Amino acid sequence: MAKVLSTSQYHLWTDALHARALATQADRAGDVVDSGTYVRWTIITAWICFEAVCEEALGVCGLGYAFKRTLDDSIEKHGIDPIDWSKGLWQQVEVIHQLRKDYIHVALPQERLLASVYEADNAVSVLREAIKDVHKRVEKPGPTWVEDDSAKELSLTSAVSVSGAGTTLKRGAKTDDPNAVRITYVLKGKEIVDEIWPPGTEVKPRLFDLLRRLQEPVSAVRAYCGEKLICEWNLTMRG
Repeated sequence: MAKVLSTSQYHLWTDALHARALATQADRAGDVVDSGTYVRWTIITAWICFEAVCEEALGVCGLGYAFKRTLDDSIEKHGIDPIDWSKGLWQQVEVIHQLRKDYIHVALPQERLLASVYEADNAVSVLREAIKDVHKRVEKPGPTWVEDDSAKELSLTSAVSVSGAGTTLKRGAKTDDPNAVRITYVLKGKEIVDEIWPPGTEVKPRLFDLLRRLQEPVSAVRAYCGEKLICEWNLTMRG
């Protein structure tokens, strides 16, 4: 199912999920070099997402520098109970933070760069729970996208397959009706008519239904009354 990337944080989260899927795929194929690459990508990207979420939840900037101290200071200013970094979830968060720093700033031996897929799985799992915990602490609803745990296992060179596109003529609609409602989507720069409905059809439910059914990432969905564009949603999606 295609995903509507409504925030930059969700975009980063799907990057991490995609990298983790590629790491798993490479590991199954016995390619330890590529697997290690994708594990590191997962950890680095998931951490960037986590930092961005913390900054938004706490209303601060620059957590990336001296993260632990800066986060503690921000929490103290909010009058929130301090984080216990010595055990449990936040002890695991600190381990992932150190991994992220090692992969970016430290000249690690090659065998250490051939990281286990477990590191990718664990990073996604731990940071998911940490995102929830931060929002719970500040008494704000957490992002729904954090529950997303799915990604296609595709090689980086795989092309997105295009399903056979066909137009569905709904009961009471006529293709030559100048007031017929047409529901379309834009895929790879090409506009495709998905459905034709009778005049007066409410378009927003039809567009929501189209988004639910889509299996490819599209750049827009549109509704027309005859030739007149009456609704357009521009989208950022990933398959």
